[in-house]
Amino acid sequence: MGPGRIAGGVRQENQEQEVGAGIAMSDTVPVVIYGDEYCAYCAAARMLFTRKGIRFEDVLVSRDPARFDEMQARSGGRRTVPQIFVGDVHVGGFDDVCSLEKSGKLDKLLAGEAAGQHSH
Repeated sequence: MGPGRIAGGVRQENQEQEVGAGIAMSDTVPVVIYGDEYCAYCAAARMLFTRKGIRFEDVLVSRDPARFDEMQARSGGRRTVPQIFVGDVHVGGFDDVCSLEKSGKLDKLLAGEAAGQHSH
């Protein structure tokens, strides 16, 4: 196992700082990134949330077929990584999360608002 990883291929980023738009860590909904270790877009998504100070669950689907099946079921059958969820909202991939970030809708989702919801 590499640094920052725990058994089962899940890693938690532990950021306790406040983030932009006045959103405190305790006010954000759970974020899950389904990805793998070698995916550049997965790494970019991790960096985006880390830079914002948002804690996330990093699910390495390449190591756990059951979690890959879970990702597919939650994302409407998508097989590519990353697949990103903010709460129960399927945001999509890295391009989708970047679009939400640029429009300001990502912070609203993180605060629990339904703005920017994607339906896949």
